[in-house]
Amino acid sequence: MTQQIESSISDGQKNSFRITDFIFHIIDVERQENEGVVYLDEIVLNERQKEFFLERIKDATSGTQYLFSTPQVSLKRIITDLEDPEHELTFDQFSQNVTADFAKHHSGNMSSGIFVVCKIDYNVSNGKIGKFVFLVKMDKQSSFKYSFIERDGRRIAVIEENENSLGEKKDTIQKSALIDVSSQYAWHVLAYDRTKKPDLSDYFREFLNVEPRLTNTTLTQKTHRAVRRWAKTLPLEFLADGEDANTLSGRSLNYLLDNITFDTDRFIETVIRDSDPERRQRATASLRNTLIEEGIAGQSFTIMPKAITLKDRKQVYLTEEGVTIYYEGPADAANIEVKSLEDGSSTITIKTSKLTIR
Repeated sequence: MTQQIESSISDGQKNSFRITDFIFHIIDVERQENEGVVYLDEIVLNERQKEFFLERIKDATSGTQYLFSTPQVSLKRIITDLEDPEHELTFDQFSQNVTADFAKHHSGNMSSGIFVVCKIDYNVSNGKIGKFVFLVKMDKQSSFKYSFIERDGRRIAVIEENENSLGEKKDTIQKSALIDVSSQYAWHVLAYDRTKKPDLSDYFREFLNVEPRLTNTTLTQKTHRAVRRWAKTLPLEFLADGEDANTLSGRSLNYLLDNITFDTDRFIETVIRDSDPERRQRATASLRNTLIEEGIAGQSFTIMPKAITLKDRKQVYLTEEGVTIYYEGPADAANIEVKSLEDGSSTITIKTSKLTIR
């Protein structure tokens, strides 16, 4: 068996996404039959609308990693049937089965909208093709209109849009799941739930039949340790004056202590501070690649500050003269300033409101 990939989905893989099958069904809360679902047979999309949905699929790569709890049950079984020629399950039948299951699991007041089901191919490596199934519940919006007609016993939907409306509709995504059909990754599902982020609502978790791949504690530890390792190997030309591995690690710790939920972009912006745009871009790309390789980038999780050990909280300087300096958090909060001199030596300045001798 091929070793599964631990990392997040790379930018190259995202850019190779191709929609091979696509449909949505209408969820109408006022409809009494079929659990409030109007099943469609075909969707007519223009190129701009196709691009919109491709971008929403790329957004879904930022979901939290989950594993199927019981692979033989429900959604996983239906997807397995879709990929098995012996079951002769068509994509249309698959989409209706999945939508019906979603509607059945929904408890309470379900909002009207559309439930998208599509299949995606992408380039893994060396000509190998991977497959995803993408599911998303989108809110009904006045600027995202759709109608359908009956033709030869088939319901065909056409999307109508106001100028520039689709490009503004990222916030209409209520729930999404990107499912690894070809078992390339160590995770099974990347899931997002706007109403409960960074977690999933009970009924959506039951519908997907998933559990988190890594705990919040593990993700918190893994994130900070990844930054500490990365910072120690970062080339000097990536660093602004006065910056070193300790200043970068210190700001990582500060973010993880001061925030409730992890967000990749905000985390990177916190760690890397540089007034030089080109150098900042190089360091940002380097850190993002590290987080992708570690499978952290894109995940949203509840930060557990107590998961960071005392050893991992310390920033340490050792001088040639045998002096050891250690502190927690960012250097500026500890009033420590390090300057590199032209002769290769360094000066360390520590300002304190009170000095205690032990």
